[in-house]
Amino acid sequence: MTNYINCDKPESPFGRIECNNCGAKYDFEFDSIKAPYKETGILKCACGVDLVRWNSTTEPYLVRVNE
Repeated sequence: MTNYINCDKPESPFGRIECNNCGAKYDFEFDSIKAPYKETGILKCACGVDLVRWNSTTEPYLVRVNE
């Protein structure tokens, strides 16, 4: 389960997100290695605000996009 906190939900399950606080853009991606149990975490923007709260058997991460 994924909750988008300070950004809009991307059109695809994993896609481009933009911080509502500072406007930084990220590609929201995940590691294809599955864990045998669910993990939980929060991904933060470089400006310090929480962007995504996740609970999954694959660990997602953010890749900063410079346009």
